[in-house]
Amino acid sequence: MLLPKEAKYLNTHSFILKVATSMFFAFLIGSHLPIVNKDMISFLFGLILTLEPVNVTGYRTGINQFVATLTGGVITGAVVYIFGATPLALGLSMALVLYFTLLRDWRNLSVVALFTTIYMTQLIQLNAAGQPDIPMTLLVRVTALSAGIVFAMIANIIFSIVVSPNFAKRRLAFLEHRFSKHLKSVLKRLNNYDMVKENDYMAMSMLFKDINWTISLIKDFKKDPVLKFRKVNISEIDKYIVRAEKIRMLSHYLADIEMLIDNAHPFCNIDDDSVSCNQDKIDIISKALLAIEQKNESDIRAIEPLLNEQGRIYESLNAMIKIRF
Repeated sequence: MLLPKEAKYLNTHSFILKVATSMFFAFLIGSHLPIVNKDMISFLFGLILTLEPVNVTGYRTGINQFVATLTGGVITGAVVYIFGATPLALGLSMALVLYFTLLRDWRNLSVVALFTTIYMTQLIQLNAAGQPDIPMTLLVRVTALSAGIVFAMIANIIFSIVVSPNFAKRRLAFLEHRFSKHLKSVLKRLNNYDMVKENDYMAMSMLFKDINWTISLIKDFKKDPVLKFRKVNISEIDKYIVRAEKIRMLSHYLADIEMLIDNAHPFCNIDDDSVSCNQDKIDIISKALLAIEQKNESDIRAIEPLLNEQGRIYESLNAMIKIRF
C-alpha cells in the first residue's frame, strides 16, 4: 500500500528512516549506559516523543517532557513515601499531578507526567536491603528519559542536515495541496447543490489545524541554528511564511463561502418537490474558484467583471482574488 500524497509532502519516508535508525542505535548504546540501562522503556519513550522534523520543535518537546517527568516524579515520590505503593497513593498522585499540570497548561493533558505517576508506583527501585528506594526510582526515570531526549536531539540535528534545504518548500506545497483539496470539495457541493454536513465542518477544522501547525513549524525552522551550516536563504524562508499565511487568509474566505452553502444554497431555491438554480451564476463562481486554486490569472481577469455583484459570496471571492493575485 502506498502512503497518501499528504505524507509524501511531509518527508514521511525520511522520518520513518530517522525513527528506525535512532531506535536501532539507541537500543544498542543505551543498554550499555549506567542507570539508563535500568530503564530502557523511559529512554526509548523519551527518544520517540522528541524526534521532530525541526530541531527547535524537538528541543521544546524535550524540555516539556523533562518538566512533566520531574513534576510527576516529585509529586508521586512524596505521596508514595507517605502512603506507600498503594491504590490510595496512585489515585491521590494522579489527582495531584493532573491538578498541577493543568494549572500550568489547561489545554493539554500531560501523558508523560501521568505515565511517570504510574511508573513511580509500579516500577519502584529497591536498595541493597531490598527496601523501596523512591529517590533512586526518580533518578533512574529522569536520567533515562533525559538521555532519550538528548539522543533524539542529536538524531534531529543529523537528519535535518539532509532534509533542511527543502523543508519550507515542501511544507508550503503540503498547504497548497490541502487548500486545493478542500476547495475542490466546496466546488463539488456548490455544483451538486449539497448542504454543508458535519464531516465538512470537521474537514474545514482540520484544514486550519494543518495550516497553523505548518506555519508554526516553518517559523521554528527559521530559528534553527543548524541553518548557519547549510545553504539555506533565510529571506526565502520568510517568503514561504508569507505565502503560508496567505493560504490561511484564503482558507478563511473559502470557509465563509462554504458557510453560505449551508442551510440555503445562494443560487438555488430548494423545496421538497424541485430544485431551481441560476446555473449561469453557479458556473461563474465555480470558474472563479477553480482559477484561484490553479493560480490562473488570465481566467480570473476574463470573468472578473462578472464578479462585481452585491452579496457576501462575491465579497469573499474578490477578497480571495486580491490575496492570490
